[in-house]
Amino acid sequence: KRTARLRFASAFKADITQHRQRHPYLNNGSNHIDKVESQIQDRGMNGVSIVVRKRPIFDYEINRGDYDIVSIDNTNESSHDVCMVHNSVMHPDMKQTLMKQVHYPVTAAFDEHCSDDDIYRHV
Repeated sequence: KRTARLRFASAFKADITQHRQRHPYLNNGSNHIDKVESQIQDRGMNGVSIVVRKRPIFDYEINRGDYDIVSIDNTNESSHDVCMVHNSVMHPDMKQTLMKQVHYPVTAAFDEHCSDDDIYRHV
């Protein structure tokens, strides 16, 4: 699986880039700057909140051919943010590539551009 992901990395990267261009609000660096602190705190259900922070991809990961497969949507005013994983998979014939976007709703999501202070201020 990892070998196929690296072998067809250019096709997968192109699919991810194309998806992000169609949805420019992904990873836009806003990190809830437009929200009042209590707006995020009020999202928790039954006293449970799930907060995620995307870490930046490291240089050694880029050097070995890995690429960024996680996107964050924290711009909508709905009751949750979305952490999206661009799952790069192969069809059973191992010739056709397939990109599946898996959405995970979370109480709050922060992208790789946020600081610790951003998270502490909003959560």
